[in-house]
Amino acid sequence: MRRVPVVVAMLASAALAAAPGARAGVTDPSQCSVDSFLVACPAGDLVFHSVMREVGGTPQNSPDETFLDLCGCAGARFASPLAGDPYTLVAGCRPTTFLVMPEATADFPLRAGGLCRGASIALVTEGIHVITLSSLASPDQDGDLVVDAADRALLAAKLAGPYDPTADLNGDRLLSVADLDLLDRHLGHAAEMPTGAHASTWGGLKTIYR
Repeated sequence: MRRVPVVVAMLASAALAAAPGARAGVTDPSQCSVDSFLVACPAGDLVFHSVMREVGGTPQNSPDETFLDLCGCAGARFASPLAGDPYTLVAGCRPTTFLVMPEATADFPLRAGGLCRGASIALVTEGIHVITLSSLASPDQDGDLVVDAADRALLAAKLAGPYDPTADLNGDRLLSVADLDLLDRHLGHAAEMPTGAHASTWGGLKTIYR
């Protein structure tokens, strides 16, 4: 069997360690566990959950800043986080938190309502783009930060039509009475102090992602 010279093997190992996306201590998006859909309730009792991991699957080793960029989600409506909520709201449209150690989790129990689809909602940690989602769903279908009969009627009407991710409240990729049942469990939920989501400029986004 041909043996690789020790010096060559050492150089090859060093090159592999230096390859983009393969450095220890850096978040590896392919190893992260992230909810596949984003749904929010004005009362903040629906949670978007993520776990950040490094190369090899070990949890990220520092409590890095992590955020969801919803600034391009024009239909989203936010209420101010309350004391004790695990995130702050930056620029009125960017829920921001810090990883909770040692598991390196980031939870977003967003106090929000309204809808958007065909958007670009990025999850970013330590400047690394982890995933992009394309829609926000909510039992608050009309975005007034109250879940009421009007929202129920809007969602019920969608069940008879083509698939619409803004009505898929349980994230199972189907529209069914299960989504209506979930909305019913949130009837009466409300939040205060709404702020409008507003789009950032491309220059601003470039600054965010650096």
